[in-house]
Amino acid sequence: RAIRGLLELGADARAADAQGYRALDLAMKCEGRQVFGSAKEIVDHCGKPCIDFERGDAASPADGLNPLHRALLRWASGFFRTRPDPNPWNQLIGFMLRAGADFGAATRTASRETPLHIACAKRNFRAAELILFAGGEESTQTLLAARDGVGGFTPLHVAASWQHWAVTVPRLRAGGGELNSQAFDHDEACLQGLPTPTEDGHPLLATADALADCGFLGRMPAYLVEVGADLGALDANNRTALHFLHPKLVDDAKSKLGLTNNAPAIAAALAARPDAAALLAASRPERERWHAPSLRPAATGALDAPGESCDVAVARATSDASLVEHMAAHAPALRKDALSDASWDAARRDWANRSSLLASHGRALVRSGAIPYASAFASAERVETLVDALERGRRESTAASAARAAGDVVEAPAYVFEQIRWDGDGGGHPLADFVRSRVGKLEALNDMEIHDAQFFVGDAYSGAPPHYHAHALNMLVAGKKRWLLWPPSVALYGKRPAATYLSNPPADAIQCVQKPGDALFVPAGWGHAVLNLEPHTIGVALEFHQPGELTWSFESRAADLVSSDRRL
Repeated sequence: RAIRGLLELGADARAADAQGYRALDLAMKCEGRQVFGSAKEIVDHCGKPCIDFERGDAASPADGLNPLHRALLRWASGFFRTRPDPNPWNQLIGFMLRAGADFGAATRTASRETPLHIACAKRNFRAAELILFAGGEESTQTLLAARDGVGGFTPLHVAASWQHWAVTVPRLRAGGGELNSQAFDHDEACLQGLPTPTEDGHPLLATADALADCGFLGRMPAYLVEVGADLGALDANNRTALHFLHPKLVDDAKSKLGLTNNAPAIAAALAARPDAAALLAASRPERERWHAPSLRPAATGALDAPGESCDVAVARATSDASLVEHMAAHAPALRKDALSDASWDAARRDWANRSSLLASHGRALVRSGAIPYASAFASAERVETLVDALERGRRESTAASAARAAGDVVEAPAYVFEQIRWDGDGGGHPLADFVRSRVGKLEALNDMEIHDAQFFVGDAYSGAPPHYHAHALNMLVAGKKRWLLWPPSVALYGKRPAATYLSNPPADAIQCVQKPGDALFVPAGWGHAVLNLEPHTIGVALEFHQPGELTWSFESRAADLVSSDRRL
């Protein structure tokens, strides 16, 4: 009512603040259900001029998004414990399109995503229909052929990408949350068909295969193909959507996986192409990467046994250049003494000595628990000062060491593990400048797009449970870590601390011990658990995507699906 009254009195809905945000931009940032009524009042009053960008890049909001982009990004993101029908976000998107919103306007960000790109990334099937209907037949091919700024990807490329769902769905299930995302509106049966977790966690690949079987992964790309999307369209690196589709959605007679195709629309479009065999051959290695047979690791003893070796399945990178080669091959690799450069001296000075760390930032508030992000997984977590968290971790580590010596069950000590956004202001994190300014040079990351820094500090027997995410390079400044690694075909997402595996390590886990100064690359989708072996084990992990990479670019592009600061 207040907004309506101000508008009736002549308030200028197009007036921008110092950051370039107009009234509708700010209304779309509301963290509550009032967003819908507020936004509708402005759309009804002002229409297209309040939705589209003002003329000239200088008039853009600071984040490079217009209200239509915001509505598409917010879809399936919160405020509802169930999936309301009709979905309020899609109703708002429909209001904007009927008011004349520019359905083809790209974001004014480096990602340059059109509304259809975002709808495909969010798997908002109804929004894709609304956008294509608003454009009409004369605009359909233009919308389908639009390229983004990440890697020249068309909406079909984006719709084909599936690995982020294989990561996100098990992560949500491991956290005990219900999958109330509107992304499942058309595939309710998928929720009942997801694999039963084991004691150790939720499987990555079995979840993805189930999502392909039930139609969840195939619905959007099949729809785009049916309305005319080109299966042979190439991105900036000469890849088609076939590179990114789940193998179960591609009819490939020469595949050795023995999977059954269940996307007839895609199969028909492919069969009609004279170059089908060539397209399949070129895309097969990328498409089937995660379904490759599991490696057979060497047998190992207790996780805290002496020894500093790595399984042969972990490559030894002898230089930053060779580390980049392993990254490109999605192969785990250890770079010994990677932090020897003088640019890491500040980290060694201010992090490796606990007294120095606490003297400068001991009063910073952090989260600590037996596993990282414990509260997200229905586990006990405290928000406390860094000095209190580390003192508690020290006491609990002492108790864990005593229990281990006595042959008793070891309870994992508190572990400080903080996610800090790499760009901008670091999300306002109290340790943002302290961490980012002390991360030294590592040439292997020069061309990578870094999303987040994970700053960690803990004592012996603290660590992380089996989990997986985007590519990560883990730099250890002090202490020692033992890693358990699993390829995507057997990776799990769980919440059992690594200390529970002390005397009985998983037989299928690849192991590696990381020492101070080492950097360990863990590829996207590779499961891993970590056990800290020494007091004051501290360092930083950087999550990133590689140039031209589609799936893991969702961490930093506008259509963010996986980052912790945006819910599915």
